[in-house]
Amino acid sequence: MGYRDWQSKRRGREDDEYRAYRGSAWQARPQSARLGSGRELWPDVALWDSPYGVIPSSRDLEKLDAVLSTNDLFFNRYTVLHEPLAKLRGKYDYIFLDTAPNTNVTTTLASYLVADYFIISTLPEKLALEGLKNALKDIAQAQRKDRNPQLKLLGVIVSRLDRRIRKAREYEEAIRQSFAANAQESRKFRTTITSSAAIPRAQDAGKTVFQTEPEHEATQQFLAIARELEERIAEFEVAAQSVREGGVVHG
Repeated sequence: MGYRDWQSKRRGREDDEYRAYRGSAWQARPQSARLGSGRELWPDVALWDSPYGVIPSSRDLEKLDAVLSTNDLFFNRYTVLHEPLAKLRGKYDYIFLDTAPNTNVTTTLASYLVADYFIISTLPEKLALEGLKNALKDIAQAQRKDRNPQLKLLGVIVSRLDRRIRKAREYEEAIRQSFAANAQESRKFRTTITSSAAIPRAQDAGKTVFQTEPEHEATQQFLAIARELEERIAEFEVAAQSVREGGVVHG
């Protein structure tokens, strides 16, 4: 799941660097090479010393609700991400929050309420298809006027597709069709991440597929996803600008 700092300035695309993380393709080009503010916000978490700021998850998050209620009985746990992300806006082109699939987790619900965009990552399987319906209901609830009415569904990414399995191909097509309405282009991303041994090999090496196998098909798929992501955000921005100016967007 991914969120863009829409106020950030875009620079040339020739030197764009993308990395893959849990089925999502994301780009972050910070103004500084170190996420110094992150150490202030999350002093107990180790961050990679690289152009990308990464805050890994931890089992300690299971204690989050208890900690929050102990420190302040009136604290709204669903706004826990508002202040940290407000401090990071403008330092990154994109900020992605990889959330748990279930919404009974504080950080997941908090992400719904602070995000600009929502990306659903799913597998071409029957149970995953049923889970998509629940995800859409959750998004609709988060979009309520008193919550996060600006939240938009950027699209659905299908990953770990084994094209040798006929049923998997059928589920992929079913996902595409279910997210196509009124003869419009499906909200499913055109690119699908296929099942590949390159990804676990990179994980074993503690690196990205862009470092281990930059020319591999899976790596190119992640790059294609990233390009689609930018295209879709640009489309939303054009539409939003037109609304602000009182114009009409055609197409």
